[in-house]
Amino acid sequence: MDTFVKKLKRKQWLNVASVVAAGGYIGLFLIQKFDAGGSAFEGFFYGFQLGILTALIGYQVFDWVKTQIALRNDEKLKSLYIEETDERKKLIERELGKMASRVSYFGLIIAAIVSGFYNETVFSTLVAVLLGLAAIQIFGKVYYNRKF
Repeated sequence: MDTFVKKLKRKQWLNVASVVAAGGYIGLFLIQKFDAGGSAFEGFFYGFQLGILTALIGYQVFDWVKTQIALRNDEKLKSLYIEETDERKKLIERELGKMASRVSYFGLIIAAIVSGFYNETVFSTLVAVLLGLAAIQIFGKVYYNRKF
């Protein structure tokens, strides 16, 4: 249980660091003066960034509070330990990850093929994303085959 508590404390520090980083970015974002004559896409882009960062902060704060409650109460700590180490949940997440990976690859391949007919920049970007994902997957397989 001590290793689980250490893991939770490390997770809390990461939560705090990500909230500070996202909050700092939002602060810079709000301080910056935007050109009133900007395009509609710029407004959408900035709104999207602000919304994603706000959601990230909300999730991290919720997770921090949940972990803090568990660290102060042994019964809730045990419940959280059981929840985090549940084999069925891990199996479902692993299988879901495999399926999501396959669907993402398929969607990116179709999008790259279709975009090749219309825009070279979009096509190149999609191919770069595909190659990046493939490199990450290959690196992960090599790493975990050596580790286990």
